[in-house]
Amino acid sequence: MRIKRKNTALFALFYKLITITATISLIALSFAVIISAENDGIITSDNTSNTTGADTAIDSETNTGTDTGTGTETDIIDLEEDSGRPFKLTDILLIPMGFIIRICYSITGNYALALLLFAIIMQLFLLPLGIKQQKNNITQARLRPKELAIRKKYAGRNDPVTKRKVNEEILALYQEEHFNPAGGCLPLLVQLPIIFALFAVVKNPLTYICRFSASTIAALKAFIKSAGVTLTVGYEEINIISYVKEHSITNIPSIPTLSASDIAGMPDLTMFNGAIDLSAAPSSKAFLSWIMLIPVLTFVVILVSQKITKKFTYRPDTDDSAQSSMKIMEWMMPLMSVYFAYIVPAAIGLYWIYRNILALIQQVALAKIYPLPHFTEEELKAAEREYLGKKRPAAKGTANPNRPKVRSLHRIDEDDDDQETAIPAAVNTGKKEQNKNKPSIIEAAPLKSDRSDSSTTSKKSGSSSGEEDGSGE
Repeated sequence: MRIKRKNTALFALFYKLITITATISLIALSFAVIISAENDGIITSDNTSNTTGADTAIDSETNTGTDTGTGTETDIIDLEEDSGRPFKLTDILLIPMGFIIRICYSITGNYALALLLFAIIMQLFLLPLGIKQQKNNITQARLRPKELAIRKKYAGRNDPVTKRKVNEEILALYQEEHFNPAGGCLPLLVQLPIIFALFAVVKNPLTYICRFSASTIAALKAFIKSAGVTLTVGYEEINIISYVKEHSITNIPSIPTLSASDIAGMPDLTMFNGAIDLSAAPSSKAFLSWIMLIPVLTFVVILVSQKITKKFTYRPDTDDSAQSSMKIMEWMMPLMSVYFAYIVPAAIGLYWIYRNILALIQQVALAKIYPLPHFTEEELKAAEREYLGKKRPAAKGTANPNRPKVRSLHRIDEDDDDQETAIPAAVNTGKKEQNKNKPSIIEAAPLKSDRSDSSTTSKKSGSSSGEEDGSGE
């Protein structure tokens, strides 16, 4: 037993060291990428105004007439000296995430595979939280017999006082066992910022993945607008990449800061040879296009993963109303995911598919490594004896076993139908025998005839005694 506890303590220490090291490494990577971005002119720490497409000046005096690959002639775009953009607080998360996706894209050479590799990295980063959640489920399953015993202790009462008492005792049990009921929500809370950050990175690939400066992006916007293309608000960078890839543009001499290698490094945001454009939202395409597979697969994957995950996670027994609510949520979550996958770029929906598949694999693996305990009937009875007060011998000389039971005002006792024991009589039997032989006051009281007879007898005895005295004299 000591060896097992020692190994458990060493594993816990190793787990904490790994978690702290990973956190420090991620923070250091974030600052390193931000400093590198400042040195490259992508962001600036001052509050200079952003250069927009409307503010970009096009020098009309110099006509170079250079071919850009599309057969059109454009003027050289005048870039401002300040090529950076103000630093935002969200860049602490967005810039490192874009840097990771850029590395994944350079390794795979495919945007869909880059998102898969990025999802694997994020899942490994969230693995400590998954292990903690599984251990939290194990603790909850282990405490289930005691929780049932507490609820049985107050069974049959639905008044607010009793409900508050039940909740107080269950919370006291959780605090005693160091169990946090809300611990299972932590992975979801951490995952949400990642989803929002990924949404911003996917919408702005030139800023966070290609690491173009703000002035270069503004010049690209002006270049695309000069070709008569209307940019969608919020998706300008995606429109730029789509236009460049569609027209096979390899060089734009009118933008001096943009080299041919920079254009070649723009990610290809399509799948299956352009059949699915990951930069576009399914809502913007035809209903029967291939991109509609993303919302459909999102619904199927989430629904199937929920069904399988239920078999490997602990779910306490609930009442009918709670079960009906859970069934509604089982269908609401996939439907909501389908809606979001329909209105956001397809890359977000594809990542969400990867994320659910990897989460399902992780849950099955953790269920095999850390199996959930199943309590027996003996454990349930032991918990009931502990909380219902059964088989607790009273101290000698401190209590009378024949004393009537004190009824609780907060619960219904199990032996309410039993007959109450009577209060025992006095213990001194000698006095009881004397009182039994002693006549009562009514029996000892003399009757009226008895008093008259006794007075006549006393008078006769008094006269006879007087005569005897006179004769004696």
